[in-house]
Amino acid sequence: MAVTALADILTQVRAQLREPTARFWGDEELLSIMKHGIHDLWGAVLDVHGEHYLTVDDTNVSVVAD
Repeated sequence: MAVTALADILTQVRAQLREPTARFWGDEELLSIMKHGIHDLWGAVLDVHGEHYLTVDDTNVSVVAD
């Protein structure tokens, strides 16, 4: 699996914002917004496909390990 560095993601975000250097949006603020988006997306995935990631028996509900 390919891994993208946070610095590369920030560069791409700044290109979309037309702000190549931090003037209005700080790096920490952008990273926080991305983190909230990731959590929101993961919550939506679990809402739609949560049963795929769970193992349910008579006494436990567990997250399936890969």
